[in-house]
Amino acid sequence: MNEIRISDSLYLNRASLRDAAVLVSLLNDPVYAQMTQHIPYPYATEDAKQWIHLNLAKKDTDLTKVWCIRACYQGQTTTQLCGMIGVPRLSFDEGWVEVGYWVGKAHWGKGMATQSVHALSKWISTNPSVQKIIAHTFTNNTASGRVLEKNGFSKTKKIKNYISKNGKMISAFYWEKPLSNYLS
Repeated sequence: MNEIRISDSLYLNRASLRDAAVLVSLLNDPVYAQMTQHIPYPYATEDAKQWIHLNLAKKDTDLTKVWCIRACYQGQTTTQLCGMIGVPRLSFDEGWVEVGYWVGKAHWGKGMATQSVHALSKWISTNPSVQKIIAHTFTNNTASGRVLEKNGFSKTKKIKNYISKNGKMISAFYWEKPLSNYLS
């Protein structure tokens, strides 16, 4: 599958090299390095191109491919790259996948992350090897926590010293959503 249609104006699809400049523009802000595990700051064109090449090499059926969140706002004729969503980790042996996402600051508060997590969860739920979806949010990232709550995820524990960033240990919340409870 190359595209997940969410609404007439919002959809998920694969990144292309044409997206590199927009990715650099969106991610060249320290907030993304602070709120995510793997996005560096500063974010350079070479970072974007390397990341896009890595994901273009993945098959369409690969659950770990990453999707662009794209929107076409009222009165516009072209879509904008607004963020990304994907599955950075999975364990079929244990029956889980992890979802991660970010949305550009100009698009915050418009429901894109919430709708994108719902759409990706629905797509993931078609894989019989997956029994639950998990996520991690840093304890200071309340907006991402709200996105997960709206999608039926439960915050099950706090993990102290989850990851080291810039020489500091960061704590995170662990979220999960059993797919047996999935509501379309």
